[in-house]
Amino acid sequence: MKFATPRFKFRPKHTEETKRLMSILAKSRVTDEMRERMAELGRASKGRKASVELRAKLSLSHKGQKRRAVIYTEELRKKLSEAHKGRHHLTLEQRKHLSEFFIKKYQVDPHPMLGRKLSKEWMSKFIRPKGWHHTEQAKTLMREARLRQVLPMVDTSIERKVQEGLRQKSIVFQTQVPIAQICQADIAIPAKHLAIFCDGDYWHSIPKAIRNDKRINEVLAVEGWQVLRFWEHEINADIARVIGTIETKI
Repeated sequence: MKFATPRFKFRPKHTEETKRLMSILAKSRVTDEMRERMAELGRASKGRKASVELRAKLSLSHKGQKRRAVIYTEELRKKLSEAHKGRHHLTLEQRKHLSEFFIKKYQVDPHPMLGRKLSKEWMSKFIRPKGWHHTEQAKTLMREARLRQVLPMVDTSIERKVQEGLRQKSIVFQTQVPIAQICQADIAIPAKHLAIFCDGDYWHSIPKAIRNDKRINEVLAVEGWQVLRFWEHEINADIARVIGTIETKI
């Protein structure tokens, strides 16, 4: 059996009392008396600093040791680049050999694409040419599919606070409701055409989010929806005022 090389060349010697306790521990179970004695030794050594001689010996033991972190210099990068030139992936013959080996060892069916190569015509169906864009019909279908998704999977903490406040007032509502094929309202009261949004202070203060929220508000207003937006700090500071504002719109 091979043992790891000690990290330090110098190691302080154990006292006879420590050796005796270690020997007892190796031969028997730890008793309360032994634990107390070990605690006393620990308290006695607490706060003690290594001597100048010990620190000097530890410093000498570290000299000449290689650092763990690798610094990628320009010279090293060039050597690595040269070493990797000319390397290729496994050949078809090597892949077949590995596949046969695993099939024989693990009794699995071979991959249906083993040994086959996709034609250029087939690959052209998956590789999009430069400057390619989705058609308007595809964009519409993807937008509708996105609206059917319930995101986020778990309501945020501020959304749950507003929901709990509405339940206490016996107000019927729905969550994550797609509206006008443009957005999902965090909370909606369809009977009153009321859409409620709980906006996080960080994400909804980004310029792009501000423009998107403004566009949503304009579209929903055209569609006949009332829109209420509450900031995260407003909900956390005074949830009663938020619920009161919602009640005035019902």
